[in-house]
Amino acid sequence: MRTVGRQYTWTINHIYSRINRAIVNVEWMSTMPNLEVVVLDPLFSDHSPLCITFEDQGERRTRPFQFLNHLTLHSDLLNRVERRWRKPVNGGYLKGVWQELKNVKHEMKNLNREEYAAADRRINTIRSSLEEVQEIMRNPSHEPNLLDREKTLKTCLEK
Repeated sequence: MRTVGRQYTWTINHIYSRINRAIVNVEWMSTMPNLEVVVLDPLFSDHSPLCITFEDQGERRTRPFQFLNHLTLHSDLLNRVERRWRKPVNGGYLKGVWQELKNVKHEMKNLNREEYAAADRRINTIRSSLEEVQEIMRNPSHEPNLLDREKTLKTCLEK
C-alpha cells in the first residue's frame, strides 16, 4: 500500500528501519483505489503504528462505566462509597441493591471527574510535545539533545 507520514516504522537510538508494512490484495486496490496507510509517530514505543481508515465512525454515546484503579489510592474513597451506599433507596431488596450500586457508581464518576480530570489535559499536552519532538526527529540528522528530550517525555507520559 501507498504510505504517508513517517519514512521509517521502527527506530532505536540512531538506527532507523522500515520493517512494518500494510499489505492488501488486488481486489482491495480495485474497490478502494484511494486507500493508503498512515505511518504515525511512535510516541513511547520503538514501533510506529500503521493506520488505515476505511470510513468515518459515528458518534459514540456516553462512555460505559469503568472502575479505574487509581481511585483506590484516593484517601476519601471509602468515606464517599459508604456515604452513597447508606443513602436511602426505594423499592424491593434487589432493586435497592441495584440503586445503591448505581449511587456508588455516580460517586466514583464524580470523584474521578473532580480529582483526576486534569490528567487527560496533562497527558494530551505531553503527547503533543512528544509528537512535535518526534516530527523533528523524522530527519535522521536531528540534534542529539532531542533524544534526551524524547526520553524525558516518554517517561512523563508513562507516569
